[in-house]
Amino acid sequence: MNPQEIVNSRQQFDAELQTLHDPIVPADVRQIDRVVGRIKRRATDSNFVEIRIWKISPLGVEFLDQDNTLSLSKGESIDLQIVVSGQRSLFEGLVVDVVRTQDKGVLIGVRLSTSTAVSAKEHGVERRKTTRWICSQEFFPTCVALSPGRFNDYIYFQIRDLSAQGLRLACSLRNKFLLKDMVLKLMISLPMVGEASAMIRIVRVGISSEGGRDFLVVGAEFVDINETTKSAIAQYLIQFSDVEDLDSLREQGFIPDSVANGVDFYFLKSEEDYRQVLNLRYEAHLREGNFGGTDVTPEDLADLRDASGRILVGKYHEKVVATGRILFPDVDTPLEQEDYIDWPVELPRRDQIIELGRVCTDPTFRKGDLFARVLQQVTATCVRVERPYVVVVALPHLLKLYKRLGCEETGLVHKQEFWKEQQHILIVNGFEVCMGKGVSPFVWNYIYREPFEYLLSAGLIQMAGMDRVRIMIYRSLSWITSLAAFLKLVKR
Repeated sequence: MNPQEIVNSRQQFDAELQTLHDPIVPADVRQIDRVVGRIKRRATDSNFVEIRIWKISPLGVEFLDQDNTLSLSKGESIDLQIVVSGQRSLFEGLVVDVVRTQDKGVLIGVRLSTSTAVSAKEHGVERRKTTRWICSQEFFPTCVALSPGRFNDYIYFQIRDLSAQGLRLACSLRNKFLLKDMVLKLMISLPMVGEASAMIRIVRVGISSEGGRDFLVVGAEFVDINETTKSAIAQYLIQFSDVEDLDSLREQGFIPDSVANGVDFYFLKSEEDYRQVLNLRYEAHLREGNFGGTDVTPEDLADLRDASGRILVGKYHEKVVATGRILFPDVDTPLEQEDYIDWPVELPRRDQIIELGRVCTDPTFRKGDLFARVLQQVTATCVRVERPYVVVVALPHLLKLYKRLGCEETGLVHKQEFWKEQQHILIVNGFEVCMGKGVSPFVWNYIYREPFEYLLSAGLIQMAGMDRVRIMIYRSLSWITSLAAFLKLVKR
């Protein structure tokens, strides 16, 4: 058959084929392309018959019935198999038109259709129970995959939203060979996070419009995704998506390396922030069961020192999720702890001390690094204001944690009326732990390395001989320090 004859016939007789692929311009399928089609009538016992695919797009195919052996008519339902580079896709198809050429060859246009409900059932996905996270329009992740339909051709996608089961992709209409059930390997680029990879299976392909421009929308499910990729995706989501809290990610098996990177830290600015701080103090201690009675309210966790101190606030999506209060007593101003005990003369003077208290993190963000970020802020602050010592109080179940952070017990304890247990007073030299003294290399790399590097670059600290050796050794061990290992230590 003369190809030009077919083209002329198509243009002359074919009103439906003109809109079969609209708005996509279909790709010509050449003899050298690895594209095979098979077809049979629906609801019959007939076998699949191999056919020559002439043009293809995600919306439909045109194929040649050289001798008109199928005798298909417009409106008939068919079953169709399309194999592209060894990947097979199954479709329900509808014949939209039949174009006859002068020598009785037939060009048949078939619109492809799939049942998304069936696809979801086949792959065990219950979408009503799947949390879907919308990606930031300012920071869409991108990915690239090798096109299965053309040699050395690549498909570039934007990732529009994600779930634990899969993702929704957008790409140009130039990508003609994207069909249901194809498996692609994605190389993913996540803004401010890094690179990752995953294997996906296409579940559906459709057309959408945005800003007057049409594009392909591809729904896909994960068929192979490792923990490293999950962690990278979770990190992107916590920083740039509409994730509500860390727990909602964990429930889906996604754990970011750093929660704090998605949190904005600053010192208290507004009355609304202060109300949220009081509520956070209350909810955090209520969850831990730290109150001695049942009549405690958020207002009970406020005092006059809130006005004279600096309240650190960590806010995520307009919600305060971390806080801590820093006090700077002077020689004539008693420490907060002196409301309950006498400050021994052998301990550092008031004007050498920063008091850190009211440290809380949102219960739905626990086992992350928010608590560590608060400590980093305080460590950097104590060096900048040249007050070496930080005084903290801890309930008994937190003593082990604070000691690992370099704090030493003073032997001083007291009990406030609404706390269930006694509070222990501890002290730490912020200068020394910043240099790695009194803490393990794991703790230093995880908590104190960032403030150390910042203060060193700013010229605010100097290293002596042994400090240089210690820091060199601790830096060399950073590769074995990871958030996953340290989560056993940091539980706030």
